[in-house]
Amino acid sequence: MRRRRAAGSGKGLARPLRISVIIPSWNEEKYIGRTLRSLLDQSVPKDDYEIIVVDGRSADKTVRVARRYADKVLSEDKGSIGHARNVGARASRGEILAFIDADSVAPRNWLSVIRRSFLRDRRLAGISGYIYPTEGGRRMRAIYSVSNAMLSASSKAGFTLFVGFNCAYRRKQFFAAGGFNPRLKCTEDIDLGLRMRSHGRCRIVPELKMASSTRRVQQTGIPKLAAQYALSYWCLFTGTEFPIEYGKILDKSDGSGKKGARAAGRPSERAGAVRARWGAVKREIRALAMRYGPRTRAYVRDRIGRLRRMGGRRLSAVRARFGNLFKRLKNG
Repeated sequence: MRRRRAAGSGKGLARPLRISVIIPSWNEEKYIGRTLRSLLDQSVPKDDYEIIVVDGRSADKTVRVARRYADKVLSEDKGSIGHARNVGARASRGEILAFIDADSVAPRNWLSVIRRSFLRDRRLAGISGYIYPTEGGRRMRAIYSVSNAMLSASSKAGFTLFVGFNCAYRRKQFFAAGGFNPRLKCTEDIDLGLRMRSHGRCRIVPELKMASSTRRVQQTGIPKLAAQYALSYWCLFTGTEFPIEYGKILDKSDGSGKKGARAAGRPSERAGAVRARWGAVKREIRALAMRYGPRTRAYVRDRIGRLRRMGGRRLSAVRARFGNLFKRLKNG
């Protein structure tokens, strides 16, 4: 597949790029080629967008593969996906910043849907869309369907939940909101989506679809991944910092990016490994409770107090209305 169209007469080469596609990567040599090929096969002319890969010092051939297809390949060593996305955004030239992961596959109309959405609504600041698994069977499809239902419900409720590997923002509003929070280990996409609300409209576009690998879900396990995200959501909405390194305790990886090997040999050894992992999880939970317990209780008390005060005011208004009604009936 050709990397670019033929130059021809050179007409139009000096115009600014319309969309910048930014891809963070780390040890993704098996997947990133498929991702980049899907981006080169878009219905939008290649001169209208650029592809930027931001690599986190991969130990495999990710950079070599990326250089075959991408317009820019950058490096970062902070180890945060939010930081990597910000690095790519600062190096971009597009009016629209689109984000995708290195193990995702973009449909052929992905960029055209993004461009059409922003052209139709000048006040639109950011969009996200639905996600689908590239493998995993019925179970994974059901899980992703629930996620899509949550995305749709959040958009209708007025607080759009963004998906980090299927989203796009206007450049001006993205930087006005401060970009992704590089300190967050998780839910950095949700955090940015909440901040973007004060800079323009944000919504879910059903036509904006993305297929993504389920390998992380399968490696980590659904219960542990759900617990990790529940904890990160709680920390996000209560204003506390996520205390556990991404995947360090709840993931099955051994820290090298590869799936950890099972405890070899006898069942007793495997049981001991499970008890040790669960003990580490409990220690982290205890530490979290000691560190954030008082602040969390104060937060809950404050919210309950606000609801009570709001309910008391409304109850007083209702009583006053009924009192006036009874007086009129009695006098009339």
